Amino acid sequence: MLQDGSFYAIREDVVSESVVQVDQTVHSISVGGMQQGIARVPIAEYYYYVMRNLAVGPDGCVYALLPQPDSVHIIRLNFFKSLNPLIPDAIAPLVTLSTAKP
Repeated sequence: MLQDGSFYAIREDVVSESVVQVDQTVHSISVGGMQQGIARVPIAEYYYYVMRNLAVGPDGCVYALLPQPDSVHIIRLNFFKSLNPLIPDAIAPLVTLSTAKP
């Protein structure tokens, strides 16, 4: 969560048929619950899996660890208004918040 009350949400879409496919996206959500942007985590470029590989920096940008055979790169994610899903027949990534009260 950022100082202005906006926050980031991570979404992972997994399809397992003959091959397991994963698409990981990060959604920037405003204080009012509206999606402001979406970024894709380049997990296909990871040499090995790292748990908790995303962090928000002091500048409010989202950074990801990108492991390589002999090093770990830190990359800043680029946010867009929309992204097409990587997995065929997947629903386009969209995060919505419920305003229903218990």
